[in-house]
Amino acid sequence: GYTFDCWCIDQELTKPYTTETVVEANNYNEVYLYPRWTSVKMVYYYNTIDATFDKTRDTISVGERITLYQPNIQFYQFDGWFYDSAYTQPVPNRISNDMLKNEVTVLYGKFTFKEIDSLTSIGKIKTEYEYGEEFDVGTAKLLVHYVDEQFEDEVIDITNDMVEGFYSQDNGYSSSTRYEQEKDYDRAFYGTVYFCVFDHTGTQIAKTSSGIYYKVKSDIETFALNKDLVFEFGEDESIANKGVVISWTSKQGEMSESLSDGTNKNYRSNLSTGKIGTYTFSLRFHYRTIEFEYTVNEANITSGYVEKSSSSAPILLNNETSLMEQDIYLHNADAGENILYTGLTENDIIEDIDTSIAGEQFAKINVNGYEVNIRYYVVDLENVKSVTIPTVYYQDGYIGGLIGSYIDERTFTAVFTMEDGETFEHHFSPLYITIGQPDFYVITGIDTTTAGTKYAKVYYYGYEFDVEYTVKGGIHTGIINGDISINN
Repeated sequence: GYTFDCWCIDQELTKPYTTETVVEANNYNEVYLYPRWTSVKMVYYYNTIDATFDKTRDTISVGERITLYQPNIQFYQFDGWFYDSAYTQPVPNRISNDMLKNEVTVLYGKFTFKEIDSLTSIGKIKTEYEYGEEFDVGTAKLLVHYVDEQFEDEVIDITNDMVEGFYSQDNGYSSSTRYEQEKDYDRAFYGTVYFCVFDHTGTQIAKTSSGIYYKVKSDIETFALNKDLVFEFGEDESIANKGVVISWTSKQGEMSESLSDGTNKNYRSNLSTGKIGTYTFSLRFHYRTIEFEYTVNEANITSGYVEKSSSSAPILLNNETSLMEQDIYLHNADAGENILYTGLTENDIIEDIDTSIAGEQFAKINVNGYEVNIRYYVVDLENVKSVTIPTVYYQDGYIGGLIGSYIDERTFTAVFTMEDGETFEHHFSPLYITIGQPDFYVITGIDTTTAGTKYAKVYYYGYEFDVEYTVKGGIHTGIINGDISINN
């Protein structure tokens, strides 16, 4: 409890030994020195949270005053030091040597646990990763809100130890990838990061999560095909039957894979064999879009025509349209087949569709430097000779003599025949009028309650037409509502 202070030349210990005091005492040709000691008291700090002594300790000499150590333990409020473990005798923050009764004094710290009400992730979690890079919390921090309103919200730093796990969502499959992204291709993912906080003993006291979109950059720099991709004009646009292999280099080494159509990780887009020349197409591979060239060889194109479809209107008289709005088929004389032409541009049209004249007409387009005539037909609805339904219906009935009534409930395809023998088709449905298609709809539908030649009625681009169809008598074969019906 004592520390050496100095030597003195008097027994009263009032004159420390110096060169001046030595001269003063030299009258007797000898000097007597007396040691002077100072009383020192020790202060130990006892952490009552985990019942251990703090590493910090203080000494107080006679006449000295010190400020007591102020501990800072996360999620605890320090309420002060006490002489006793029951916290009945508080100690002021500044004390002197004479305030301590013993040479060694233990002070007991009182702490209040700040119960956490909620955690909120603030700041930005890192979202751009190189392949294999560890998870990084970026600038994110945790905002801590306490149950007791006397404690103000705190912002605390996040460390890797506080990240319980990173869960990435990949095509509906959840996999835990703690700190590491295991993808070898460019792709965006949705993930969930779980942040935990612990008390000073390592016990988890709160947890929250934060959803993020993040991207992993592939270490793959280049892709290559093993051969040139060549098509004949109008050929099936499949890559799978071309024997094409794509190769690349990654951290896994040299890799390759045969290309296929319509799979999840490789599919083609904007590839067309309907135009001659060399073009590029986009290939979606390992969730990365890459481009390759392909060539379409020349072909002997002799003619073409505008396709007539039952699901779309024909080219009507004085109803303006263009070849760009139509499905055009070209005839390849070498292959002996008609090919849907997908390569038409505005600049390729030499003579467009003219709807001012009814009947058979010809437009003209440029196909690889050659002029090709495209046949089309302009319909004048005044010249419709007849409208029929080729489908033959049977009189519907059930065993037991119950007659089934089917009126205005059937869809049908009607064939329009012109005075010159040209035909076109159109598909009708009684539902059309209910979904807002005023240009064509069913006025009176199919009636199979009785046999015979009958007529439906349709509205078609300003005209009403009777549509002839046939219902044969008898009960047809089938199973209706679980009962067996018999063909008559």
